[in-house]
Amino acid sequence: MKNLKLAYKIFALSAIIIVAFVVTIGFVYSQAKSNLMAGKNTQVKNVVEAAWSTAGDFARQADEGLISESEAQMRAKEAIRQMRYDGKNYFWISDTDSNVVMHPFKPEWEGTNQAGFADPNGVHIYVELANIAKAKGEGFVAYAWPKPGDPKPVPKMSFTKLVPGWNWAVGSGLYLDDVQKELDKIFYQVLAAVAIVVLISLALVFFIARSITRPVGEAVTMIQRLERGDLTVSLDDNRKDEIGEMAKALNSMCANIGEVVQNVKAAADNVASGSQQLSASSEELSQGATEQAAAAEEASASTEQMSANIKQNADNAMQTEKIAVKSAEVAKEGGEAVAQTVSAMKDIADKISIIEEIARQTNLLALNAAIEAARAGEHGKGFAVVASEVRKLAERSQNAAAEISELSSSSVEVAEKAGSMLDEMLPDIQRTAELVQEISASSKEQDSGADQINKAIQQLDQVIQQNASASEEMASTSEELNSQAEQLQESIAFFQLADHARQSVRHVINPAVQRPAKSKQKALLQSPAAAVKPAVNSGGVEFDLGADADAGDQEFERF
Repeated sequence: MKNLKLAYKIFALSAIIIVAFVVTIGFVYSQAKSNLMAGKNTQVKNVVEAAWSTAGDFARQADEGLISESEAQMRAKEAIRQMRYDGKNYFWISDTDSNVVMHPFKPEWEGTNQAGFADPNGVHIYVELANIAKAKGEGFVAYAWPKPGDPKPVPKMSFTKLVPGWNWAVGSGLYLDDVQKELDKIFYQVLAAVAIVVLISLALVFFIARSITRPVGEAVTMIQRLERGDLTVSLDDNRKDEIGEMAKALNSMCANIGEVVQNVKAAADNVASGSQQLSASSEELSQGATEQAAAAEEASASTEQMSANIKQNADNAMQTEKIAVKSAEVAKEGGEAVAQTVSAMKDIADKISIIEEIARQTNLLALNAAIEAARAGEHGKGFAVVASEVRKLAERSQNAAAEISELSSSSVEVAEKAGSMLDEMLPDIQRTAELVQEISASSKEQDSGADQINKAIQQLDQVIQQNASASEEMASTSEELNSQAEQLQESIAFFQLADHARQSVRHVINPAVQRPAKSKQKALLQSPAAAVKPAVNSGGVEFDLGADADAGDQEFERF
């Protein structure tokens, strides 16, 4: 039944009702037939009992001795022979041996045995009558028998009743053709009534089914168009019955779905547009973050190099400090040594003067010895040679002493000058040592600050890398969101909206997802690099970490 159309179901229900009605009419018809047959049986039984009572009266008279039994039987036969009812209906008398005792229209059968007589249907009438009389004393037998003057046999219902003592069975029968005529009349009347009722019912069922199936079919068509995404359909809801309520509900549902689809379409368009802009901004932000990460890595490398240089400078400053202190001590000792040297040179100069005087006197002695040798003549030639050599040595000693005296004089001047210069340099060397100590302390502080800067830049590098990774993920997410929005738009495009509904859809872009201005983007992307300035009188870079400082920077020491 669930696979049948609604109209077929309505017609099937109507057919079942009509069949039930026909079955009811058939039952009523059979009951009417049974009632008519029962009336016939009652009628024939009553008239037979009346004829039987007549025979019974004659039998009682014979029993009382008023007349003889043979005369009583003869009178009974004649009396019953003359009896008629309903015009031509008659009585007969037979016995329990299938012998005909009396028959008003078959007198030739009287006294004969009719056990072999049968109707066209093969019913042995007198045998059946005898059997009923012997078995029950009375009863009905149905058979076919022609009417008087008509050879055609018609259905007939007979009743027979046994007369006690005489072995007679008085019987009579009623033809059932009038019952059949009455039943046929009733049947045709009922058939005509059933036909009229069926036709009227079919017409009513047709119009009712049409009034139901047509709007239901329209509703099915609407739902099928809804299934294909057409939201422009509507039903005629100008009815007050349940179908009208269903049409109103479907129209309302279609309108609500259309409104939802409009809102979803507008939201999908906004999401698609926003996701595209977000994807572009994320890509730019990712690129900027990548550049910032590279710049931060370079800055970190530079700060590490600078920290290494500062450490080296600090080490050099410490070594220079030691050297400066030592130089100051050495300079002080050198000054003292120079003073001692000047004093020693003065002593040497005095000693050289003595040597020079000795050489002069030796030269004079040699000259005197030469003069004396000349005076001695030949004996004094050897002494003269010795005196000459001594004089030469004295001259050379005097010259060397003069040169040494001159050198010592100049050396004394130079030493005095060096001593005065060392005296002048000593305060400067001591000041240099003090400055080198200050430079060493500053280098240590710069080393600590450079380490903090390096840590801060490394943290900044990590944050920038995290931002770059997050921006890449956001770009990927925005692309996925854009893909999902496009799929949603494709899904929404399945629905067909009315023209006024399509015109009412507006692409409302959320200001929160608007693409930022190029200048602002550049400022955001270049803000970390903007603090990197060329260092004055330096081959590296200078970082201005004081710009845009926040509370988190307060834990670092400024230099």
